[in-house]
Amino acid sequence: MREYEVAAIIDKIPDENGIVDRWFSTIVASGPRAASPHAKTSSRKIGCGDPVIIDIGPVWMGYDGCIAHTFKAGRSQYWEGIIEKVSHALSMGLEKAKPGTPVSILDEIPRKELRKQGLPNCPHLTDHPIGGFYKPIIADFVNYELEVNMVFAYEPAVYVHGNGDVRIEPHVLVTPSCHEILTEFHRKTI
Repeated sequence: MREYEVAAIIDKIPDENGIVDRWFSTIVASGPRAASPHAKTSSRKIGCGDPVIIDIGPVWMGYDGCIAHTFKAGRSQYWEGIIEKVSHALSMGLEKAKPGTPVSILDEIPRKELRKQGLPNCPHLTDHPIGGFYKPIIADFVNYELEVNMVFAYEPAVYVHGNGDVRIEPHVLVTPSCHEILTEFHRKTI
């Protein structure tokens, strides 16, 4: 299939559920094109073994979301290994996602783990608030703590220049005792 064909299939799901607004066009980027954080969907044919980034930004009743995930087209030990490393780094960061944790820790932990694995540093924030809120921004330069009921997208990522990238971006709610992953797909995969 081509990237735009996959995007058309994905866009039907929110449309059929009454979500017709987006804060950005659905991104489907495969192979080397996936190495760009904000690639646009193209007519590129997805190849066997390619990493495929799917990133959607639905808006419902003024509340925005942003969900990204990396899939593999066929088998690729190389990309399977990187996906596993990113998932592990994300899980390590989520262990600290609870009230009172400085948000900079959620940035630091996965970056440190991915560097330890010999992977390149992510060129963007570890992530951002969703739902129309202004915080938490997950970055090393932010100086505040997680609070109960904060909701954010959490996206430690690896970009391999010229080859592709791996992004896994669950939605996270800070609960009184810890956190909850809100995206059902990510609850099952992380």
